Amino acid sequence: MKRILFLLPLILLLSCNPYKKVVYLRNIEQKDTLWPRTQADYRLQPADILYVRIVSPNPEINSMYNPIFGSSTMNMSYITQGGMYLFGYTVSDSGYVQIPFLGKIPVAGKTLPEAELAIQQAADQYLKNAVVIARLAEFRYAVLGEVLQPGSKFYPGARLTIFQAIASAGDVTYSGRRRDVIIIRHEEKGTRTMKVDLTDPFLVTSEAYYIMPNDIIYVKPNFLRAVRVNISDYLLLVGSVTSTLTALLLILRL
Repeated sequence: MKRILFLLPLILLLSCNPYKKVVYLRNIEQKDTLWPRTQADYRLQPADILYVRIVSPNPEINSMYNPIFGSSTMNMSYITQGGMYLFGYTVSDSGYVQIPFLGKIPVAGKTLPEAELAIQQAADQYLKNAVVIARLAEFRYAVLGEVLQPGSKFYPGARLTIFQAIASAGDVTYSGRRRDVIIIRHEEKGTRTMKVDLTDPFLVTSEAYYIMPNDIIYVKPNFLRAVRVNISDYLLLVGSVTSTLTALLLILRL
């Protein structure tokens, strides 16, 4: 026990994070710098929920396809994310959305503009002067590991950076490894993992800078965190054994 207490200050000293390990985008240029945008287009996947609004001069058509607005032609900015989710169309396992009177429309593997165009082409066959507007009903992602508020998150916009995602989880804790963050991304051909260094200024030019819907961000714990957990478990075990032995000695003395 005394040996552990003697080594503890040394462990804490060796495991302290230096400045360069906790600063985001370290050594970045002090002057203004324009970095090229590297955001890839998100491609729809099965289980995504696609909100589709079809606007027509015909009030009956508007009421049929836009239950939130009815026959109104209100701007789409008034609709909430909850309404988009409730009245959205789920992409089936086979990659289709089923829209009344328009039938099954393949959208999996398409970007939002491509899916919108496919639905527009289907609407042109049955509806006159109709305009199709397609949006992703939910932007869901998860942040796990050494952050203050881990869990599943929702974002109301269409463009989310990794720093915004980390901020939504309360930032990385002092025990988190900012240079060893993992992004788990589901793609059409399978699941891909990417290692991210939040202190690297060139992160803003990488494909990992922008978060995609359904991404999982995992912040690994540093050595200090692991030591704390191990010491806590060890002390708990020692305490339990000591209490048991003490109780046995008291019983034997009776």
